[in-house]
Amino acid sequence: FSYSFRYYYDVIFRPFKEYVLKALDKIEGLDIEAIGPSHGPILRRDPRGYLEKYREWSLEPKKEEGKKLLIFYASAYGNTRALAEEIARGASAGGVDASVLDVTAVDLVRALELIESADGMAVGSATINGDAVKPVWDLLSSLATLKLRGKLGAAFGSYGWSGEGPIMIHDRLKSLKLKAPLEPYRATLVPTEDDLKGAEEFGKNLAQELIK
Repeated sequence: FSYSFRYYYDVIFRPFKEYVLKALDKIEGLDIEAIGPSHGPILRRDPRGYLEKYREWSLEPKKEEGKKLLIFYASAYGNTRALAEEIARGASAGGVDASVLDVTAVDLVRALELIESADGMAVGSATINGDAVKPVWDLLSSLATLKLRGKLGAAFGSYGWSGEGPIMIHDRLKSLKLKAPLEPYRATLVPTEDDLKGAEEFGKNLAQELIK
């Protein structure tokens, strides 16, 4: 039940946090004995605890000083991961706090919380059967519940055939209203030294975009 309670908040109420807080303020002084939602069971045990959960989840995360870039990747053979690490190296050299996360290993709810408090995100994927891989789309499909306008977005990836994956990711980020000024960074198969240097430069350019 706790999982479903949180899941419903994440997929329905997350984009409307300010209205959740306003509603909670309106009923703050009431003696509430039960909550009768339009969906789901009536909550009679500790109703105030459920309201406090909604308040906790609706408060904006504390913003850390400096610009923060998240670099998500899904890598079939380690090639896209290598690009992600070099992008992080370049972004860090450019004065940005860069974190690399394997999208297949990170908890999705935690990923969304991190994205909310970050200034930008780069998403990398291998291209398999002319598409980005499913874990990447799972992440991207969840971003519709966040306010992303004005954040920086970028795409990258290694590929063996046609390499559409990063291009699709780039288009998806733009459709979500992220700023995506840089073309997707792509490398064929195992990245060469030049590819890795290019990825590092790509990271530096992302840092410049964030800082300016």
